[in-house]
Amino acid sequence: MSDSITTQRVFALKLARQSARYIRKHFALGIAKEWKSDKTPVTAIDKEIDRRVIHAISKRFPHDTIITEESPAHSGTSGDAWVIDPIDGTIPFSHGVPTFCFSLAFVRDGVPFIGIIIDPMADREFVGIKGSGAWCNGRRLHLPRKASSRPLVGLEGVFAMGLSPKAYPSIARKFLVVQLACITYDAMMVALGNFGATVYPYSNPWDIAAVDVIVREAGGIVTNLDGKNQRYDQSINGAIIAHPDVYGSVKRILQFFQR
Repeated sequence: MSDSITTQRVFALKLARQSARYIRKHFALGIAKEWKSDKTPVTAIDKEIDRRVIHAISKRFPHDTIITEESPAHSGTSGDAWVIDPIDGTIPFSHGVPTFCFSLAFVRDGVPFIGIIIDPMADREFVGIKGSGAWCNGRRLHLPRKASSRPLVGLEGVFAMGLSPKAYPSIARKFLVVQLACITYDAMMVALGNFGATVYPYSNPWDIAAVDVIVREAGGIVTNLDGKNQRYDQSINGAIIAHPDVYGSVKRILQFFQR
């Protein structure tokens, strides 16, 4: 591990664990929510985690950029950025469904060097360090050499990218399709080898920055929807997250059936 990010790694783990404990403590049925202009929900818990994270990072790393889902970006001058989703999966969280995660990435010059995703309810902590590896609760992650012949694939809002409805039968014949309303949850299933792939059609960097380094270090592929690498300190062009055996099939189907 590079000594240059050891301080950030220690800080990030502490902050992520504190945030996950707070989320778990306040998870309950019937959580009040508001609907934002983009038609996604937000709860008081999202906002409180957002506030705490911004305060902690601003105090410890005052020259770094901070990008979170619930607040305007805090621009810095260091070239480093912290990209955070306080609760990815607010829809299930606010409806009492335990498929949500806290997600944090440390990004240097657009490249994720540290990714931490915590599933508070299953007590699973995923960590990826660029060039060093990925772990779940301290166990090294390595994707299986071969993917399932009919893998699970997460399609979170994929028809928002202009995919024709006629694509669905072709997708369903080749893959077992699931939708959990939490892209980081889907992606960690890819990192564990439980899903073959997941597709993200939106532009929010906080949903994919931590995913990128964790899945890559586990042996998977992460690209934008055009098959290219991308920066995570700005808006992104969606993502395809996949086992190497599955990536090509998913990409071809998406391209063929886009309107």
